[in-house]
Amino acid sequence: MATQLTPVRFLACLSLLVVTACAPADEGVDEAQASGGDNSTGDAPQAEPMLMADTGWLSVGSDGSVQTTFLDTGGRYRDFRNGTALDTGDWEQRPDGSLCFTPDGGQGGCWTPDTPGEDGSIIVTSTDGKRVEIKRITYTPPPVEKVTEANN
Repeated sequence: MATQLTPVRFLACLSLLVVTACAPADEGVDEAQASGGDNSTGDAPQAEPMLMADTGWLSVGSDGSVQTTFLDTGGRYRDFRNGTALDTGDWEQRPDGSLCFTPDGGQGGCWTPDTPGEDGSIIVTSTDGKRVEIKRITYTPPPVEKVTEANN
């Protein structure tokens, strides 16, 4: 069975951002890494958290579905699956770099991004140890809502 990825579980894959079937990025992760632990001796400096506002992220599920998440300025996110709007909600980046999502009408969760790889991909780990590979994509801002005035 494929792991369900939601913003609550991601980055909803960063929506992350995320509600698509994504295979775990690495089945061979040891327990300390899967739980967000650190196997280092403490000699390596901690990386600065990435700024996440106005970014877009993509993951591909084991079924081939494409999940995209856009993290908007002002703490809102939008999730899409295969180009169809899927979910929206609130997101925040905590001082430790973790990203926490609260979907509209649902319970939220947090994801911790690893250091980006050479190709720009990032492995994100949920608080329950699920790991998903995401890749940065071009950010697309939300559509501008048109306001119409009622005729008197």
